[in-house]
Amino acid sequence: MAALEQLLQVVKKHPTVTLVYGAKDPDHNNAVVLREVLLSLLKM
Repeated sequence: MAALEQLLQVVKKHPTVTLVYGAKDPDHNNAVVLREVLLSLLKM
């Protein structure tokens, strides 16, 4: 969980973050899931 905590700190410092993915499906990929996780943690 340390990597997620580090990423959360970076996201808090920068107003714009770009999540890059390599999947062919723009709606179902790791970047979408990571975005949802980060947004939920930021709301806490």
